[in-house]
Amino acid sequence: MTHQFIVRMPPGLRSALKERAVENHRSMNGQAIYEIEAAQ
Repeated sequence: MTHQFIVRMPPGLRSALKERAVENHRSMNGQAIYEIEAAQ
């Protein structure tokens, strides 16, 4: 089961995340999860 929640981002963060997701052939969600896991 997955859970959904709203994430508020500072200006510019969404576009930066989108750019990295496109570069890495990931969805924005996949990129966010990747970066969170990499930060641990």
